[in-house]
Amino acid sequence: AEELLQEALLRQLHPAPPLLSGADVQRILNIRPGPLVGRLITAVEEERADGGIRTPEEAEAWLLMTSG
Repeated sequence: AEELLQEALLRQLHPAPPLLSGADVQRILNIRPGPLVGRLITAVEEERADGGIRTPEEAEAWLLMTSG
């Protein structure tokens, strides 16, 4: 449990860059800029935090699967 706490603190102090940019999300889903893009980036990052995805390629596949 202590390791999880340390990992969470490290992530908060030094957050990793998002797996996908807004431009990536727009390209992958063929959508225009707007609030939806930000919500989708947040959803990808939440899935990443839960351990479901780790790479941009996995993020793209997840996005296509959940948005289709």
